[in-house]
Amino acid sequence: MIQLAAEAAQIWQQGTGKTLFVYDATAPLSINLRFDERQDNANHQRMQQQKLEQQLNYQKDNSNDYHQRKLQLVVQRKHLDAQETDFQQQLNNYNRSVANWNTLGNLDDYTREQLRQQKQ
Repeated sequence: MIQLAAEAAQIWQQGTGKTLFVYDATAPLSINLRFDERQDNANHQRMQQQKLEQQLNYQKDNSNDYHQRKLQLVVQRKHLDAQETDFQQQLNNYNRSVANWNTLGNLDDYTREQLRQQKQ
């Protein structure tokens, strides 16, 4: 009973911002606790507030994760674009070499092997 009275006093103190009740074991006053609609509403409101805060934290975490992944994607895309540019440059060089040798005709084995290795 003392624990319940202390909890009730704390609820009132939180609600009003004032100390309204103090426990005194020698006081002649007895307390009958009743759980009324206002307390129920306050408890419900507190639970809803906690749920809302949890949802907001979850949403912030998801948002941060999304932005982090988006940044990673941008970096990876730049790297991939650079690789593609390098590949296109190598392919163009190879195609020019082949075209030059085709124009000259008479491709020797050494040059043919160099072109084959360059192609890979």
